Amino acid sequence: MMVKPHFSRTRVEAFLSYDAARPLHARVAKRNLGSQRVLEKCGFTVIGEGVVPPDTTGGEPIEEYLFSLEA
Repeated sequence: MMVKPHFSRTRVEAFLSYDAARPLHARVAKRNLGSQRVLEKCGFTVIGEGVVPPDTTGGEPIEEYLFSLEA
């Protein structure tokens, strides 16, 4: 699941009720506090960290968190 900027909690909850497959994983930039809060309010927890390399972002590397929603 990809959480885009300004993705509301309502939309994430609607997706979660539509797709019951678990676990679900989401990657969120560390600087994107709003999306982190939305995922946490929907029951996701941080399970890891990573860095998106600059050759895939077209510029700076992006530090990110990996979230998971278990069954």
